[in-house]
Amino acid sequence: MRRWRITLTLCDGLLHKETYDVELPDGEPVGFDHGWFYIGQSYAVAERLVIGYKIEDLDIKIVHSGGNRVD
Repeated sequence: MRRWRITLTLCDGLLHKETYDVELPDGEPVGFDHGWFYIGQSYAVAERLVIGYKIEDLDIKIVHSGGNRVD
């Protein structure tokens, strides 16, 4: 099991930021795949709505972020 903190900046007509603290088994998807941003197998959001993201692995303190706009 790994602990993650995922922060998504979304624009679905309104600009808002969502933060998720999750614990997922190894091998569960976190990130972009085939036009979707996945958090495990239970949550996905269309890639076109995500304008920025930050993925923190809380177990080993690694941070990945991206996006083409300012958070």
